[in-house]
Amino acid sequence: MRGNKIAAGVGALTGFIFTRLPYMDDGNFLVTNVLVLISASSTLVTWLVIKKIVKR
Repeated sequence: MRGNKIAAGVGALTGFIFTRLPYMDDGNFLVTNVLVLISASSTLVTWLVIKKIVKR
């Protein structure tokens, strides 16, 4: 379970950094939150798929 939390945290951090780029700096808090959640979720799903493939 710890690896899942780390993967989600890395994804959220990546999304947060992506939304801080100069061209994304529009100040829209909703867009920032959605992008961070999408990034965290996609990283977690990718992590779980890789974990399942390697486990076989």
